[in-house]
Amino acid sequence: MGDHDLVRLAEKGGLYLSENQKDILDTITTFNLRARYDDYKNRLKRYDMELMEFEGRYGMSSDLFYEKFEAGKIGDEMDYFEWSGLIELRRDLLNKMIRTDSKTMLRRIYL
Repeated sequence: MGDHDLVRLAEKGGLYLSENQKDILDTITTFNLRARYDDYKNRLKRYDMELMEFEGRYGMSSDLFYEKFEAGKIGDEMDYFEWSGLIELRRDLLNKMIRTDSKTMLRRIYL
């Protein structure tokens, strides 16, 4: 995943920034992270709904399914690969949300 901290990117690029410019870039970065976070929340809701459909269809939780799938104790139907991929997408999205939330909270503390 790319780095979205504009001050850090500018500094990596060798640009000199005044304190005012850093403040402006910090504000823009925080705005971008917040906007992205709302998109993440919407995607998470969609993933959760799709996972619930699989759980209802196959009568087991996604956690139990994933454990069996990864251990090779369940078949290799195409649905299982889709279900597994969806679980991984959800996990990755949650990690992004945690990182985004952490960055936003840090900005609030230090700005």
